[in-house]
Amino acid sequence: MIGLPTGPINGITVVDLDLKNDVDGFRSIMSLGIQMPTSAIASTPTGGMHLYYSNDGDEHPCSAGKIGRGVDIRGVGGYVIAPGSVASSGQYRWKNDLHKTKYGMLPFTLYLTNAIHGYKPTRFGAIGLCSRILDPVEKGQRNVELARHPWLPVCLSC
Repeated sequence: MIGLPTGPINGITVVDLDLKNDVDGFRSIMSLGIQMPTSAIASTPTGGMHLYYSNDGDEHPCSAGKIGRGVDIRGVGGYVIAPGSVASSGQYRWKNDLHKTKYGMLPFTLYLTNAIHGYKPTRFGAIGLCSRILDPVEKGQRNVELARHPWLPVCLSC
C-alpha cells in the first residue's frame, strides 16, 4: 500500500470519514451541519471516504474523532493510504476521474476550518476568531485577506 503524507509537505489535508464498527463519520458530519464540498474523493475498502482538500498554505493539525465520531483529520505530520492501494479488505479508489474534474481539490470551507481548529459556530462566525480582526494586514494584501477570511466583515457586529 502507498502512504501519502499530508500537510504542508504536499499541500493537502484529508478528511477521513469512517464507516465501520458502528461508527458513521458521514452521519457525524451531517449532524453538525458542516459543509464539505470537494471533487477529490477516494473510497476506502470499508465503505468510508477520504475527502482531499488543498490546504492553501494553512496548517491543519491531525485529529481523530475531535470533530465527531468517525471523522479524522489528516494534516500536519499525518498520512493517508493513497488510491490505487490494495488491502486484504479491498481497494482504495478515486470516486471520479481527477483529470476531468473541473475544479480539482478545493480549499476548506470556513465551517470545516472552524471545526478543525475547535471554534464553535455562532450567528456571527466563530468564537475566538473576532480577535483576529485586529491582526495587521501587509501592504497590498487587503483584498487577499478579506477573501481568505470571509468572517472578518461579520466580526464587526460581535
